[in-house]
Amino acid sequence: MVELRFAGEAPPVGGVFDGAVARIEELPDRVLLYTDDGDALVPVAHERLNPQSVLVRRSTLALQEYEKRLGLLAEAARRRRALEAMERELNGLKRRIAKLEGAV
Repeated sequence: MVELRFAGEAPPVGGVFDGAVARIEELPDRVLLYTDDGDALVPVAHERLNPQSVLVRRSTLALQEYEKRLGLLAEAARRRRALEAMERELNGLKRRIAKLEGAV
């Protein structure tokens, strides 16, 4: 996401980015551009709109990329399934022990 801030009222941006953004949110003093490649829009924004400041927010994309690389969510799910399987096995063993103790 790219946030363009303006000193006064934000200019209309329709057609400026030629389909390079998924969504545009126009607010009184800023414009939010939702895109996969915010860095590519920065030079275009400076050239065509002359914003006071430009902020590229990468946090969501970065987190998704880290998750792809590290697989933490997938690993947590795998461990949860393994723990559930061990708990079922332990409960089965407890039942068998109880039956054996009752038979003696």
